[in-house]
Amino acid sequence: MEINAHDDAGAVNNMAEALGIELPKLPALNEEDLKAVRSFLPGKLLSRTAALFALAVLVLDLAGLVDQGVRRLLDADLSSTPSHYGLLFGLPLLAVASQLVIELRAERSRRTLQRLAVQTGVEQSGYFRIGPYLTTAEDRTKFDRADRAHERVLSWIEHSAGMPLYLTGDSGSGKSSLLNAFVLPTLRDRGWIVIQARAWQDPETALRNALSQLPSARRSRQAESQELRHLLTTATRAAGIRLLLVLDQFEEFLILGQHETQQKFASLITSLRTTPIQALSLLLVLRSDYQTLLDDIGLPPPWHGDNFYQIGRFAMAAATNFMTRSGLNLQADMLDHLLNSATELDETPGLVRPITLNVIGYVLATGKTLAMSADAGQLVRRYIELTVGQPAIRDFAPRVLERLVTEQGTKQPRSEQELTASTGLRRAEVRAVLNVLSQAALARPLDAVNGVWELSHDFIARAVTRFLGRARHELLQRSAFYASPVLLLVMLLGCLGALQSL
Repeated sequence: MEINAHDDAGAVNNMAEALGIELPKLPALNEEDLKAVRSFLPGKLLSRTAALFALAVLVLDLAGLVDQGVRRLLDADLSSTPSHYGLLFGLPLLAVASQLVIELRAERSRRTLQRLAVQTGVEQSGYFRIGPYLTTAEDRTKFDRADRAHERVLSWIEHSAGMPLYLTGDSGSGKSSLLNAFVLPTLRDRGWIVIQARAWQDPETALRNALSQLPSARRSRQAESQELRHLLTTATRAAGIRLLLVLDQFEEFLILGQHETQQKFASLITSLRTTPIQALSLLLVLRSDYQTLLDDIGLPPPWHGDNFYQIGRFAMAAATNFMTRSGLNLQADMLDHLLNSATELDETPGLVRPITLNVIGYVLATGKTLAMSADAGQLVRRYIELTVGQPAIRDFAPRVLERLVTEQGTKQPRSEQELTASTGLRRAEVRAVLNVLSQAALARPLDAVNGVWELSHDFIARAVTRFLGRARHELLQRSAFYASPVLLLVMLLGCLGALQSL
């Protein structure tokens, strides 16, 4: 099984649960937030008025039919009975029935939206996985990577003496999955003590909390007041072969951390470089887009082959190997076209991200396209369409997505508060859309404490931009909401014609 490409919080959350570490969570939704979720009913007043009028006509129609029956029963003269009761009976019934169906569907979507607002990510299994590999025994057994980068990363960590170590890679290169499903478990098997944490906006606090979970840690007020360096020294002495501290998604700290906190962390690193602690390693994992910010906060520069390793994209040979083992049984010419279009989608000829292969493979393997396509761009766009086209969110998702992309078609972070204010949606409606996008690996929380979100990848942002351009012209699905007024109008015109013919 190939490495999962998506670097998201799932693997970190799984490890945190195992260590008993409580990670920051998204702001909770209360009962009032959920009650505020609305059903999407354009033209509700007009449609309901038309349905009520049609219902009144239907009642009168029924009275007329009863009157006709009585006259026929009494053998009365029916020559003057209106002949248009069939028209007056059928169309009002259809208008009322259509409005009831629309109302029931809208209410069902509203309840689904409420459930999605509080529903977090789901685990995936199978060859193509959009969600992350976890640290379970099953995922460790399934894990593999066509370019063997996991083996090289393991060797680099074991033999490098740099402080700190930087592991970088593009968004979607599989950094966190590589670590959690292979590198870190292997190091533990070899006698290392490995502690994982997430920097968020205060890596020192994250490390202190993680260290407190070690069996050798002294839980006392004195220990809580000790400097982090002293705690690291104590933990290293009890660690055995080596102690490895891992700060995953370190770019969050580079982007969101306060200046004073960043300077304090840089001072700690300087101290560890000037006076090293034997058998201690610190690994900072971040997206390569943000590695230039390391210098801005005063951290040592990365040197390739020393304290720095960058996970690359798949070359065509590795990508071909990955897709061939998938069981899709693609013909050679189709596979070749698929991979070439994938490199075009990633804008790196000859290279493709694992996330791109997983997305297009996942769509093909799960039958989420109407027909087999050999164009990666079409498959990704189709995947986005199916995700945001779910009945419960399809009328809210475009407004949220518009705020998550720039005019240049790149991703931009937005807080839930900003999205709520700029879209006119309710808080739970925004959260429901974001949760669905997160479950599909299209978006992720950048800052859980403050509810800041962003799209997962820039190529997703570009595909979203194209989707929004087409969605603005898709008005057919909204026409169903006006069925009652249209049917009522047809009925009135038919009645007028019938009266004129008398």
